[in-house]
Amino acid sequence: MASTVTKASGGKNPAGGGGGKTPSAKGRQPSIIQQTLTYFKESWAETKRATWPSWLQIRQLTIATLAVIIFVAVYLYVWDVVLSRISIYLFRLGR
Repeated sequence: MASTVTKASGGKNPAGGGGGKTPSAKGRQPSIIQQTLTYFKESWAETKRATWPSWLQIRQLTIATLAVIIFVAVYLYVWDVVLSRISIYLFRLGR
């Protein structure tokens, strides 16, 4: 027995089967594997179009980054020592 789609049912299958999607080649979504492959192909193409820094720029920016990290570490260390000594002094006053 074949079920028919009626206009009164809003285009849905009155028998309740199929979930409302028809497996046609045009309206079908690509599989998750195909989507992943497409994503990686497009990402690789984008990396080819990007402008990359030279090795000199990479080295200079790396040195600058390390210098800032060392400066911040020393700065925080100094404040840690100063504040800990102040707190130790204040707690000894309470004895």
